[in-house]
Amino acid sequence: MCSDIFGWRHIDYSAMTNERATLNTNKLYGGRYNYKATNVVMTHGSLDPWKTLGKEKCEESDNCFMIEGAAHCAEMYPAHEEDSPQLTEIRSKIEKIIGEWVGQHNSNIVDEEQRPPNNMDTNFQSLVIGKNSGKNSNIQIH
Repeated sequence: MCSDIFGWRHIDYSAMTNERATLNTNKLYGGRYNYKATNVVMTHGSLDPWKTLGKEKCEESDNCFMIEGAAHCAEMYPAHEEDSPQLTEIRSKIEKIIGEWVGQHNSNIVDEEQRPPNNMDTNFQSLVIGKNSGKNSNIQIH
């Protein structure tokens, strides 16, 4: 079907090719049951039809969140006053997690020439959410 729709007839795409690629990816990253990638946040909504393709149950330290009553990518939409408390809490957790990663990255820069100028705002909220953000800020990566 992909070849028919996208015209990739010159690519050797088949069920076997897809299965091989999936096995290679699972071997590299551990698949759903032995996941070993780092600096990843995984979210699923309980109403998301794709949730069965990801990790539905995991340790909190895995940065994996199931959002009850939410659909696909709910945490990526702008905050709304009708958002559930859980969705609001998970957005805050994601902001904190990514902020820590950005902070670790910035503190690991050794070469002074690679450091941002002193007048550059590298605060996570300024970079990702916007300097004048309030309680119901959107998570937007620019």
